[in-house]
Amino acid sequence: MKNVFFLLLLWFFPAQSCFSQILDSFSSKTDFLAGHWYGDTANFTVEGGELVTKGSGNEIAAIFRKTHLQDIENWAFKLQLDFNPSSANFFDFILLSDFPNLSSANAYILRFGGTEDELTFYELVNGKEQKIQSWERGILNQNHSAISIKISKNEFHTWSFMMDTSTAGSQWLPLARFSYDVHFESIFTGFSVKSTITRWGKHKVDYVSVQGKKRHNFFLPKITSIQKIADEKLVFVFNYNFSTDSLSNENFFLRKNLDQNISVRQFEQIDSRSLELSIGEAWEPGDFLHVSMKRIPDFFGQYLDTVVRIRWPPLPKAGEIVINEILFDPGDFSYQGLHGQQGHEFFEIANFINDTFDLQDIGISILGKKQGLGTGLLLPKQIVAFTEDTAATWQQFGTFLNQNLYQINFEKSLKNDGGNLQLFRQKDSFIIDEVNYNTAMHYELLIDTKGVSLERKRLDWPSRNINNWTSASAYANFGTPGYVNSQKITFFSTVSAVNFSNQQKILAHNNGRFLDHLNMEVLFQKSGFLLSSAIYDIFGREIKNLANNKYCAQEEILSWNGIARSGLPAPVGNYIWLLEVYHPDGEKWVKKYRITLL
Repeated sequence: MKNVFFLLLLWFFPAQSCFSQILDSFSSKTDFLAGHWYGDTANFTVEGGELVTKGSGNEIAAIFRKTHLQDIENWAFKLQLDFNPSSANFFDFILLSDFPNLSSANAYILRFGGTEDELTFYELVNGKEQKIQSWERGILNQNHSAISIKISKNEFHTWSFMMDTSTAGSQWLPLARFSYDVHFESIFTGFSVKSTITRWGKHKVDYVSVQGKKRHNFFLPKITSIQKIADEKLVFVFNYNFSTDSLSNENFFLRKNLDQNISVRQFEQIDSRSLELSIGEAWEPGDFLHVSMKRIPDFFGQYLDTVVRIRWPPLPKAGEIVINEILFDPGDFSYQGLHGQQGHEFFEIANFINDTFDLQDIGISILGKKQGLGTGLLLPKQIVAFTEDTAATWQQFGTFLNQNLYQINFEKSLKNDGGNLQLFRQKDSFIIDEVNYNTAMHYELLIDTKGVSLERKRLDWPSRNINNWTSASAYANFGTPGYVNSQKITFFSTVSAVNFSNQQKILAHNNGRFLDHLNMEVLFQKSGFLLSSAIYDIFGREIKNLANNKYCAQEEILSWNGIARSGLPAPVGNYIWLLEVYHPDGEKWVKKYRITLL
């Protein structure tokens, strides 16, 4: 039997020099206990050349093996179940996992059994199961099942599953074929069993094979971020999965303000990449902490030795954090063809200086009603928006830059006709910034201001100055929650500056290369301009209209790709690019630029 199966493995896994594989036929109990497998090894043993479960109660047990492989593409094994599975008794083959604990791992598993006696493919995201596909309902509805499984995944993430239930191992049948992306880097493979007391010893595994590329990307472990979650707790996030099994308090040494040693009360691994340290003393705002970490291991025999210098965020002073944008009358919007989607209010704050602040130290008062801003750090020069529905706000103003959104509940308390916003320190109610907003602060030529946010023009101008606020521009969907305002003012030496993507003002029909487009960048001294622009031939005929009374931001970019309004390429030759700008204050000017189409 074993010879037949290994011949099939050689057919399924053709020899390739760049590939490596794990093979385990469980021929020796000594080899199994040698440390290749770890986890709940007390619940597994080797008997008669097979891996067999053992246990004494109703429990879940799992064992794992490090693959030292990347881009795993093939799996095979044989399973025998001497019972009829149920929701309380089933067997999981762990194809890929990034952590040797399924309760917090990202993983892909193939389950044998359950309420429908079927095979089911799951993805685990931070330990939570998401069903991908199931098949062969009722196949395990018997007291004895022997199944050989082969699984493959190609470079395009197309999965193929095959099964053989014959005694000779020669009747392979296709089960399923589908596409599903892998969303994490795998380190482990293994098995998990959920069993009642009467089913232990009735799960038997043999001929396990896992094949993939030899791993070469052994990244050195490092800390990628640090977060304060309480006065005496810190969370460190690493760039790779690690284990605390061999660690003690002695692996961490802390010093406060360079002259005071403090102890680590305890440490706890939160997930595969996060470590929580509880320290023996609270900090005051502005304190420094030096954290020395020694011999923090990853799963490939590498260690992290580092010293991290952390400053406990100070309390902000007046004007160091300012209110930067307000959407108080959100209206409705359309998203992916769906009309009448409800918009949501938001307000935005900006860190004006090169220091880091703790959001827990800051509160918002909306018409006198106070509340906190949640947890997290406000980094130097960072902009953060707060909304009651981050998904809806992203959809309404969606852009890849829209990253800094926090969701809090302020009960739609921003009044549509105007109101008052205050940023204050939670500790002593000191006012950091204050804005009285109303509809008159919008751009006067806008007919409808529903769904249009008020943007601050300059961070260093007073918040209460009504001239420091205007409507967000049309090109930004009338709002920029979580990133730089569309109406941010940057002073220039002239009334406006116009730059082209190439100084010769040339574009060409050349099969998609870099001269395909000619871009014009227009920089304004102040916001509120209306812009019109078009391309004309030398006889004054309009070839392409690019903008018609467009309400502008501080910076606008126009582009022409050499295509006429007919949709066909314009003839080669010289053209005039006309730019007309008007402002309600009375400023108006026209500029013409000669461009060449080759």
